[in-house]
Amino acid sequence: MTEVLKDEPSLASLSMTEAQSNRMASKFKAALKRYAVSTDAAVWSTETKEGIVSAFCATLAWLSSFDMPTKTGLVAAVLAMNAKVKYDTFAAGDAAEVTGSMIYRKAGKPGPAAMSIAGLWWMEGNPADDEIASFGSSEWDAETNSTAIEVYGWGVWSFHDSRAGKALFAMAYLPGLVYKFLFGQLKKGGVGTEITPCFDPEPVLNAVCVPAWLCRFDAEAINATTYLRRSWIFNERVDDYTLRQIIDGDGVPVAEYWPWWSDYTQQSEDTATQFVAKQRFG
Repeated sequence: MTEVLKDEPSLASLSMTEAQSNRMASKFKAALKRYAVSTDAAVWSTETKEGIVSAFCATLAWLSSFDMPTKTGLVAAVLAMNAKVKYDTFAAGDAAEVTGSMIYRKAGKPGPAAMSIAGLWWMEGNPADDEIASFGSSEWDAETNSTAIEVYGWGVWSFHDSRAGKALFAMAYLPGLVYKFLFGQLKKGGVGTEITPCFDPEPVLNAVCVPAWLCRFDAEAINATTYLRRSWIFNERVDDYTLRQIIDGDGVPVAEYWPWWSDYTQQSEDTATQFVAKQRFG
């Protein structure tokens, strides 16, 4: 079912007290001092690092200074400046609806490498309000063994059909969140993909990627249909979760994991009904 994103997302989850903002600022400053000599951070000048801290803390203070109607209105105003965002809602436990709303493989005849990551991937254990990812619209670079996903893109990333889910989508859509995937040997051992978050608010501009000392992800291959997804913030490992292929590259439910996914979607209204972007510009 195609709808317009008319229920403006809430930024309640971003609201912080002054004490919380100060603790976050202290953590940023301590991390910058600790990793200033690291290889990745070495390319950033002291002024740049301090600028990152200042901008981040200023953003927290700015968000915390407004009441909720104002915060919600700010998001609504930015969305209004762009063309209306349309999205498809679908019953997440119904395979036909899932494959009808999401792009599960590249059009035409994808090569073996692209087909190995085709299908739909469930982020099992992900604490956020997004659930399914797809490489269905991604271009495979055979020379670098890499690809990317536009998280806000048409039919490639599902979110809970809730205010929290829509707020999360807005946080991906507004700055143009892109995940870049480099497949091969992982820095921490094993085989899988290094994942770099980048921001590209306009398709014609070059993406600005987050430095690895600040935030990085990877996914270690367990088998052909399962990856261990790991996260590091300031080089400290945080939440892990599991990527499981629930729909294969031919649009067929994966027998081992689809029943798990189907059961999971019945746990709450948020997981039962989800949405994907239908088009970015309209």
